[in-house]
Amino acid sequence: AVLDKQTGLRTERRVSHAFVMASAFYHKPFILTDAAINIAPDLDAKADICRNAIELAHTLGIAKPKVAILSAIETVTRAIPSTLDAGYRYAEMGYTAAFEPAMLPSNARQTHMEMGDTPIIDKGGFAMIGSDDFFLRQLAGKADFSAVKDYIAWIMHASQALAVKVVNPGGISAFKFNQRKLDLDENPDRPTWLGRVDFSNMKLKLVASIIAISVIHLLKAFMSIGAVNKGDLQWLIIIHLTFLVSGVMLAFMDWLGERGTLGRGEHE
Repeated sequence: AVLDKQTGLRTERRVSHAFVMASAFYHKPFILTDAAINIAPDLDAKADICRNAIELAHTLGIAKPKVAILSAIETVTRAIPSTLDAGYRYAEMGYTAAFEPAMLPSNARQTHMEMGDTPIIDKGGFAMIGSDDFFLRQLAGKADFSAVKDYIAWIMHASQALAVKVVNPGGISAFKFNQRKLDLDENPDRPTWLGRVDFSNMKLKLVASIIAISVIHLLKAFMSIGAVNKGDLQWLIIIHLTFLVSGVMLAFMDWLGERGTLGRGEHE
């Protein structure tokens, strides 16, 4: 009766079955589909099954469900065609190989496990060492070149990488201080950028960021003022005013300091 085209619930979309499960160890329900009706669905059928599950989640009040397409086993085997689907899709698009272009050595195991789930095509990864602290220290300390090569070879062997990738070496450390380059030959105890950092300006920017975050929390409380405790709202206002007054006082003290410096310069 359900599948009857005239009087049943059947539509142009593929009919699918769903298990809705709840666990005492997780705060969200699970929807498992399809484990009863569609034995060997093709790509179009899988798309319909996903749409059905998403609409069911919306009906249950789950606004943004997370979808994962899984196979019955984790290894690739021709006995279960679904384990070959990802490789077929790549092959249909004309790809014969796929590479992870920026594989952190510390994440190499997970990267290879994910690539191993894609059959048929060749796979590989490039180990990213542009921000490797030990590697940069070797270069800065002018270590023996054979030691540098040995370290890179160890990285490639340990991460099973085909090559190494060095992009913007030291860039992450430089960007922390709004710099665009680092000099490997500078004094490590007193980097050149240290003399160019305006700590007063950084301090004010930090205070301004804290005040902005406080404003957002205060605005959020006002938008749901009916559900916020009056005492909590008072504390939010007090904390925000404390940050605001502190920022004004810091700016005033910096202004006084700059004025005093200019005054001494004029007298001299």
